[in-house]
Amino acid sequence: MIINNNPTYRCGFCGKVYLQKHWCEKHEPNCKRNPDNYQKCTDGCSFLEKKEAKYIYQGISMGENMAVVYEEKEGVKDLLFCTKKKEFVYPFWCSNPILQEDIIDEIPNEPMPKNCDLFDISF
Repeated sequence: MIINNNPTYRCGFCGKVYLQKHWCEKHEPNCKRNPDNYQKCTDGCSFLEKKEAKYIYQGISMGENMAVVYEEKEGVKDLLFCTKKKEFVYPFWCSNPILQEDIIDEIPNEPMPKNCDLFDISF
């Protein structure tokens, strides 16, 4: 029988267990159950819907003979759209530079508000 007395660290919001303290400290500010990250829109607002957004971004690819080629590419992505404000919105985790996608800079959008006066749950 092997007995380990290594400490474990648990997220105070979701209960996720870590073996190293720094990983737990890094997770907690971005935890989806952290009340600081709560956004009213995600509770089923009738104005929030998915909408296709077309965007153009510059990409780097390998051309012939391993040459680096800069080219513009078109893409389509499903994003969250507020029909009342008439703008794209994104949840808190998209503002995290580690998780942020390139497209956030290409399409005009706003972060989801923590409290919204326009919130409506009627369908």
